[in-house]
Amino acid sequence: MATTNEEMYIKDWQESIPQMTTEELSSILSKAEEYNPQYVEIVKEEFAKRPQTMDVENDSNEHKDIKEDVPNEDKSEMPSLLWIIVLFIGLAGVGSLRYWNVPMFILSMYCVWLFIYKKENSINVAQSIFIINLCVSVLFLIFGSDEYRMGGWLLLAISGIALNLGCYYYLGNSDSVEMFIPKDNRYLKNMDYFLIGLPVLFYLIVLIMMI
Repeated sequence: MATTNEEMYIKDWQESIPQMTTEELSSILSKAEEYNPQYVEIVKEEFAKRPQTMDVENDSNEHKDIKEDVPNEDKSEMPSLLWIIVLFIGLAGVGSLRYWNVPMFILSMYCVWLFIYKKENSINVAQSIFIINLCVSVLFLIFGSDEYRMGGWLLLAISGIALNLGCYYYLGNSDSVEMFIPKDNRYLKNMDYFLIGLPVLFYLIVLIMMI
């Protein structure tokens, strides 16, 4: 009768053990002395069939740990001065609608969105905006009307040149910006080149009309 019960147990084990996860099998083997030797033997046989499964689980856990750790290391809060610059870009973009400069509005709003979501191409897009504004201020100062080169307009143009130069320099040389998005991680996408090119084309058309 004892032998029959033992055979029933073994049969039950042979049916239930394959249904266990690899983690459960590993847990049993780590405490083998607490289980029936025959039960442990069946667990060993089943565990031996799944060496690759265990590796996959370990790899998944390792990748999970990496994904959890990397953002915490790389993620840095946006510096206060950078927030001010982003606000300036947004306001300047809205202001460009006064002159029907829709391309610059779109580029500016796109740049603000990049900064909000901490995209790697945000710094380069912002620098491109400042370069465009800098070139426009200089060109309008050279080719603009006499009224533009006098009094308040002249002061405004010089202030714009200084502001754009300062913002461009800050984005490229600030340690806090480097911590926010390292230089090695910065780049421009194909879409960025297209969006940057639209306001450049707009200003060229305006400049040709002025000359």
